[in-house]
Amino acid sequence: MSKKTYFIAFFAGMFIALFVEPVLSWFGIPTYRDLLHYMFGDPAEADVWNGVVFPLLFTAAVVGLILYIIYRFKGRGKRTRAEEK
Repeated sequence: MSKKTYFIAFFAGMFIALFVEPVLSWFGIPTYRDLLHYMFGDPAEADVWNGVVFPLLFTAAVVGLILYIIYRFKGRGKRTRAEEK
């Protein structure tokens, strides 16, 4: 990836964190933190498995799924030089 791509991804992440997430919460859409709280309970009151391990495994699975989807569809729509001729 080029430096330009890193800058675009960084600023897109900052934009989403600063502007999109508050707008979604105004409409009543829960944040990821709230989702984890609803699914696994309060980490302060839960045991180690339900308060720490399962949320971390769930988060790792979500991130892995997103990365797999990005990797799977990366390059689709790009033509090689042989296809252009």
